[in-house]
Amino acid sequence: MIPSPAHATKGTTMYCTIDDLKNALTEDILARLTDENGAEINTTRVNKAIEFASTLIDAHLEGSYPTPININSPLLTGIAVTLATFRLYLDSCGDDAPDSVSTAYTEALNLLVKLQNGELNLKTQRQNETLTNKTPCDKLFSRRFLGGL
Repeated sequence: MIPSPAHATKGTTMYCTIDDLKNALTEDILARLTDENGAEINTTRVNKAIEFASTLIDAHLEGSYPTPININSPLLTGIAVTLATFRLYLDSCGDDAPDSVSTAYTEALNLLVKLQNGELNLKTQRQNETLTNKTPCDKLFSRRFLGGL
């Protein structure tokens, strides 16, 4: 079973699940992409594709967001499904992925760039916090000490 977005495997948060891929592709297509005979879904291959997608998301967003991102985001789930789908097609068909899958992959990468550059925004808890550079060792001075400033 593939972990939910809140769980980590090998230090990486997974932004989609096997069920997300089943909903996007159907079980039959997923089986054909991951099993030589197309008889059953090879969960090891699916896990690797999801890990690839999640790692790619983190690589794009780590400078703009604290990664891994531990929120339930339909946008990140959709991006992860698209990236994992593309990876499964590449692993199964080589460079013969359907145009629609390649186009969706390019659009997902463009969304990641927009998230990275701040053109799009994820609602994370950290963004709602007031950040300060104060530390417990900082000194506080009274108005009297500062001369009534």
